[in-house]
Amino acid sequence: MGDFVRTRYIEYKTFKRGRIYAKKELVEAFDDGRLLICKDLGDKVRVIAIIKTEFTDPEGVVEDIKKIPICSSDEEFEIYYVGQACVTYGLSSI
Repeated sequence: MGDFVRTRYIEYKTFKRGRIYAKKELVEAFDDGRLLICKDLGDKVRVIAIIKTEFTDPEGVVEDIKKIPICSSDEEFEIYYVGQACVTYGLSSI
């Protein structure tokens, strides 16, 4: 696990092979308001990256997320918002 990398709108940290968590454990592990890039494993997820942002510019956030090296891979990931519930967005739609 490396340090956070800062871009204009986000800070992110990637995990080399990912870390597996039950979906119900995400709030305890990462706190409310975090964005996670994950691989869905059914009732669990493999967390590939944590994103910190203040959401001041949604378009800028999307552009910065696209710059994270793993996002340009052929593998399909989802973005989870950790909060009330896990909300997923396929990276292909960003």
